[in-house]
Amino acid sequence: MKKLTIISIGFLLTTNILLLGKVWYNRWEPHYGALTLSERELRLPSGYRFNKENSGISLDLTWNTKDDDTPNRLWGYNRELTLSDEHFSSFGFAACNNQYRERAQPGWILVEFNGPAYRNYLASMTARRDQHIAAEPTDETLQKTWQQEKDTLDKRVRQVAQEESRLFVIDAAANSAVLIKNQVSLQAKNTQTQYLTLPAKIRSSYRRCLDNNAKPTSIQIDSLLIARIHVPNRLARQLPNTSNNNSVRYQATLRYGRLLEPWVRELQILPP
Repeated sequence: MKKLTIISIGFLLTTNILLLGKVWYNRWEPHYGALTLSERELRLPSGYRFNKENSGISLDLTWNTKDDDTPNRLWGYNRELTLSDEHFSSFGFAACNNQYRERAQPGWILVEFNGPAYRNYLASMTARRDQHIAAEPTDETLQKTWQQEKDTLDKRVRQVAQEESRLFVIDAAANSAVLIKNQVSLQAKNTQTQYLTLPAKIRSSYRRCLDNNAKPTSIQIDSLLIARIHVPNRLARQLPNTSNNNSVRYQATLRYGRLLEPWVRELQILPP
């Protein structure tokens, strides 16, 4: 019994040492990259205040894609992205008659924060709303339907402008090198915008095999490899004790280490 206890303690100590060593190595400079985001991109979990004394609070990293012509885009469900022929072929996806058997595979995405992709998306939604307003029917029997659609579009424009994530996936490839090259080039041109290449799980889009063949190089981004980021208790204590997550405004800096694992380096509460 004593021998078993010693073995158990030794196993726990070894495991903890390995975990701490991994964390230390990941955070050893130079770091891979960083992103400074807001509460719109780093979402608090629902009902977080009930676990405020718990050290397990995490933020969910949310994002969009730059394609805006899908039917579900109005509701923000889109996870599709159209790639160049070169970047699409890098994944080696099967032909269309086999594509439904494919599973998500490791890949890389290039993300852009609060840059041209977000501004174009906002402009597109605003233009759609304005076009609808300009087409107001004179027939009173059509007014109710028109007003309902207008209310929906007004809400979407407001959400995009004030609430939704401004972190956009703008490119993807099976190899990180080509994306990092693009990242450096874009960063030099847009110094006020943040770019970073991150690992993700990617599959071919079901829409690429439709009869009209409109999206032959489209993919679907299942998820970022790591999309939930732990908040240290010393930083989490700054968050106000409220059940209304929408009223909490903050800015957080994520650091990505040598193992591409992110952590919250700084957290600053902002005025409402």
